Amino acid sequence: MSSDELKLAQGLLQDLNSEIDQPDEQMDQMLTEMEGIPEERRSGEAWDSFTKRFLDLQAAQRAIGEKLKIAKAALANSVDKPTKQ
Repeated sequence: MSSDELKLAQGLLQDLNSEIDQPDEQMDQMLTEMEGIPEERRSGEAWDSFTKRFLDLQAAQRAIGEKLKIAKAALANSVDKPTKQ
């Protein structure tokens, strides 16, 4: 891996780390909103909408996590190999 490729990979890794924070923050906000809904109103379309959005955010979080694993593994492998100039 050339030094330019390594810099690009490190930038991608940094972007992914920032990207994974977005679903985390949205999920925390959503949980706070959901906790404020009285139990007797925790059914029907409004509640189902919260549930679907939460599950979508979890799926996005998992997908970003998988990309992070791949990027970290690629960087770890590149450390073991000499860098091309």
